[in-house]
Amino acid sequence: MSDKLTVTSVQIYDYRGDDPKVKAMSQITINDALFIRGLKIREGENGLFVAFPQDLDYETTSFRFLICPITKELREEIENRVIMTYKEDYGKTHQR
Repeated sequence: MSDKLTVTSVQIYDYRGDDPKVKAMSQITINDALFIRGLKIREGENGLFVAFPQDLDYETTSFRFLICPITKELREEIENRVIMTYKEDYGKTHQR
């Protein structure tokens, strides 16, 4: 197996919440070995972006990332693959 982390699978699915800025949800697989669920495709001031899963820290009552890429390269790869898949396969038929 390569030392480089690569997105090997992307799935897009419906968002069923109340936030109108969330366009869809995504799950990805990295290196056919790590599955990550709960990525949100959000509309921001500069277009679409991927928000990574967060959880409430009960001690500080603030949110913290559960999954967060450390390198800029991996973050860009995840975001590019998820948004590309959303636009190509999902966004055309599921407009909110």
